[in-house]
Amino acid sequence: MSEQINRTYDVIGSGMAGMTVANKCAAKGLTVGITDELPYGGTCALRGCDPKMIIIGATEVRDFAQRLKGKGITTVPEINWQDIMAIRTAMTTKELRTMIFAYPTMASDLTYML
Repeated sequence: MSEQINRTYDVIGSGMAGMTVANKCAAKGLTVGITDELPYGGTCALRGCDPKMIIIGATEVRDFAQRLKGKGITTVPEINWQDIMAIRTAMTTKELRTMIFAYPTMASDLTYML
């Protein structure tokens, strides 16, 4: 039989909004649980906005250079997609580690339900 855990609040979603709410509640002495059906960290940091900006940034650099070719720009850069994806993966991994360790009160005040 599973152990019953009493919490004041449950937060659905481990993204920045959920983490902010959970941290503020924990800072006030409330007991908080966090649950997320996807990997810890939220959509924006791990699968949405932030990783997308790495990919889009590379295409924008190439597009700008192409439009300015002959107007002071002489070479249009090639995109190495393998490197871009490696940077994206490294960034999301760092983001995940940062989110896990960025909230000092959570280690003692929160019950994680991952």
